[in-house]
Amino acid sequence: MRRKGVKWKRGGDEGRDGERRFCALHLSQANQSGRVSCVVLYICCWNPKTIAVEELFKATLLVLELGVLEPRVQVLGGTAIFDLDSIGIQHVCQVTTAVASKIVKLMVSSFPAITHSIHVINHSWVVDKMYAIFKPLLNARMTSRIYFHGSDVTSLHKHIHPEHLPKRYGGVWPDYSYTVWLESLRKNAQVAKEMISCGYKFREEELSPDVVMQLKEEGVKLA
Repeated sequence: MRRKGVKWKRGGDEGRDGERRFCALHLSQANQSGRVSCVVLYICCWNPKTIAVEELFKATLLVLELGVLEPRVQVLGGTAIFDLDSIGIQHVCQVTTAVASKIVKLMVSSFPAITHSIHVINHSWVVDKMYAIFKPLLNARMTSRIYFHGSDVTSLHKHIHPEHLPKRYGGVWPDYSYTVWLESLRKNAQVAKEMISCGYKFREEELSPDVVMQLKEEGVKLA
C-alpha cells in the first residue's frame, strides 16, 4: 500500500511468541467512559535500522485513517496506548522534537476524530528524558491528555477498565495477529475505495481478486 506514490511497508521484529508482529493492533471496545479504545501501538516492535521513523509515522497515520472509517470512532472518539517496552537510546535518537510534536499533534489536535487520551506504558527512563525535552513544545491541552504509567497496569486500569484491554495489560482479550485484521481489510471493497479516496494506492496483489474485479467494474483506479 502506498500514499501519494510512496510505498508503505509493514514493519516489526519477531514477537516473543515467534510470530512477526506489526507495530499496531486495532481495537474496538468501548471503555468505561463510553469511548472507543481504538488503537494499541507496540512501538517495541520497531527496528530503526530497517524502518525509518518517517515510515513509522506513515504507518500510524494509516491505522488512524482506517480506524476513523468506523462510525463508532467518528462519534465517540478514541484512546491510544503506546507500549514502549524495550525502547532504548537507538530508538529515541530517531525521534526528534519535531517528529514527537508532529505525532502528538496528529493524535490530539489535527485529526478528524477526538483522541481523548494517550497512555504510555512500559516505558524506561530514556523515554522520560525524551519527553522532558519536547514537553515545552506542547500546549496545556495536549499535555493534559498524556498519561505515563510505567509498568503499572493498575494505573492504566484507572482510565480503561480491564474488560476492554488485552491480557498483557491485565485485561481479558487475547493478542490478535495483525494478519487477521489485514486479511479482512483486503477483502473489503468499501474500505479499499475509502482509502483510495484518501490518496492511497494499491497493487492488485494487495487486494483480494474479488475486490479488484469489483473496483475495476466500478471504474475505480488502484494506482
